[in-house]
Amino acid sequence: LLAHPLVKIRRFTYEECLNIVRRAINVKAAAENPGHTQSNTCRFLLDSEVLHEICSHGLSDTSRLVSYPAQELISVLVQSRLLVADEIWLQLHAALAPVLPILQGYSGESEILKSALSSYMTATEHPDISSDIDLLKASLRGFDVETPNFSLQQLLNKDGTMTRISGLIDLLMVDTPLSLVPRDEADCFRIRRCIFQEEAVIRMLSVFRSLTAEASVRIGALRQLATMLDDANLHRVFLKHKGLDSVCEKLKSISADDVTILTDDVKPVVSACITIMKVIMRSDAVSRERLSHDRDLLLRLLHLANLTRLSVAAMSDVCVVIALLVFHDVLRDHVRPESGNTKCEFTELSLPAAVVARYQIPFLCPSHHAVSIHRTLVTPPSPSCDQLISGPAATALRIAWNVAEFGNHVPTTCTDAVISSEANQNNGLRLSESDHLNLVFSHPDTASAALIDAIIGSQSHAAAIHVFSLMRIMTMTFHGSINFITAIFMDSSEKWKTTFGKFLQSFLRFHRELRTVILVRLRLADAPQFYDLPSMEVTLQCLVHISANQVTIDIQRNQIVDISATDKVLLQQLLGTLLEIVSAFHIGSGASSLSYMGKGVSRCATQCILQLAREMAVYKINVRFFWLAIASAVSQTKKGCVTLAKGFQRCPGGLWSMTLCVLLDHSECSAVRGQASDLLCNMIAWKLAASPSDVASGELWQVI
Repeated sequence: LLAHPLVKIRRFTYEECLNIVRRAINVKAAAENPGHTQSNTCRFLLDSEVLHEICSHGLSDTSRLVSYPAQELISVLVQSRLLVADEIWLQLHAALAPVLPILQGYSGESEILKSALSSYMTATEHPDISSDIDLLKASLRGFDVETPNFSLQQLLNKDGTMTRISGLIDLLMVDTPLSLVPRDEADCFRIRRCIFQEEAVIRMLSVFRSLTAEASVRIGALRQLATMLDDANLHRVFLKHKGLDSVCEKLKSISADDVTILTDDVKPVVSACITIMKVIMRSDAVSRERLSHDRDLLLRLLHLANLTRLSVAAMSDVCVVIALLVFHDVLRDHVRPESGNTKCEFTELSLPAAVVARYQIPFLCPSHHAVSIHRTLVTPPSPSCDQLISGPAATALRIAWNVAEFGNHVPTTCTDAVISSEANQNNGLRLSESDHLNLVFSHPDTASAALIDAIIGSQSHAAAIHVFSLMRIMTMTFHGSINFITAIFMDSSEKWKTTFGKFLQSFLRFHRELRTVILVRLRLADAPQFYDLPSMEVTLQCLVHISANQVTIDIQRNQIVDISATDKVLLQQLLGTLLEIVSAFHIGSGASSLSYMGKGVSRCATQCILQLAREMAVYKINVRFFWLAIASAVSQTKKGCVTLAKGFQRCPGGLWSMTLCVLLDHSECSAVRGQASDLLCNMIAWKLAASPSDVASGELWQVI
């Protein structure tokens, strides 16, 4: 919104931000709230990206209706030291530091910002925030503006280190900015075909640092290093051996406070040191960032600029190094592309357009962020780009409108909407073919009808398989797939009903044959020398999947079907065989925990018993009800309880386990669970033994 292309929206956004800040930061609010908690509402502005947008583009907006609120907003923020909480002030300082060079450029144009920034930079209440290095860098930047706005001379006098510098106002002004990279093809060729190696750099450094070598030899080594480092490939080894630190120390020593003139033997040293610093800081941001916090180095460079006044070339190089340090926070790398006959690329530096326009930078560099990167919409959208005319939003709108027109009934919409759309081709809300297809498959009734028609009209097995795969996906997709299956059964196509009925009969017959094969394999375990437990476990796992699928089908159909005599006998035989397997590996409570062998077999067999019993239960609910009712009546006497207990001795857990399982089964019908509850009440009505050892031989029903 701060970068919106429409002036009305930008103006409204800046004015609202200014109103929020004024309500949160004022004398009255600070007096009423000593903790300054009201200033927390300004946190949304205390971000470097937001402040960069305001300083780079809001202050320079061509509309006064935008630039003036932006100035007021920044002015209130930077003068709020005594009106906000400490953490808010620290957050503001941290967010403002990267954009301070941009903001400072506007101080020469606005008295409001000039006064606000002066009070912000010269604040002494918290020296950890407005440190001397920040003030020094701001003061040095101020002399690159046409209207200087900070008193550097006052700072230097207070520091006590430099009091003889005169004419500071135009000291750092350079008439002709220098280029930081070679501009002709010859220099480009010379750099690309550099003959110096890393070992030569190390040797020159050792000579320069030598205490026994003659001064002329050391100066020659330093000048040779300045020539070598034109090749950026040698910078790494130079920095690795701390060559830049040695150069800076040398520069500080020859520009001490007591030095008032540069002799002829010192001038080559100054020129070489400045050249090395310039080429290193142009390509290495880490070194540039580290040196930008060296206050003593900045003061020495300033003194050196004063000493080299008479040499335009030397003073220009010194001003370039100073500018690289004080504008480091806003410098960005920029790759200059190939042009003309030049076949090489150089990484040069770039400054924000707001800085280039308001400072007299001593070196040439391109600019960036001339237009806000957040201003993505430069012209009003064309009607073809309207999201309500094309795209997902338009599709959703058309479908919703047509469904609402036909009473929110999808099947009616699928049939009638197509006819009405054909009669009115100019209606922008008519359903397209893809819209109609999406609508058809969004409802169980219409989806089932479409799939049935597709199966009936299939011209090949591949097409039918594809439709069946789609039907399987739809079954899993619809919430409560019973609706989809019911829709298939209730479809008006008798041909389809016959086809699906035959398919279902074939499927059930396959299940029956597969269970018969499994039963035969399980009965092979009756052999006395049978030890193939892995084979039995795999067989039981297969039966687990089969019985689970059958139970799911029966539950989804939600109807009682009479089980055939063949299936009933098969299920009884399977249950009998599974009970024998469980009894063989699970004799008594806790016996299976004594050995690892047979645990998988016992687990799978138990799962099969539960699922097969569940399958039989789906067919005959009334059988279970009457059985439990009879058992409940028999258990009203102690003798009846004993008789029931003897009948359930083969089942794990006995009578008690069976009764509790039925009672706690939430999927069981309430009538059956009610009879199980009556049976349990009758069993606990008799006096129980204190422990299993006290149970008489005729009262086994008391054992749990």
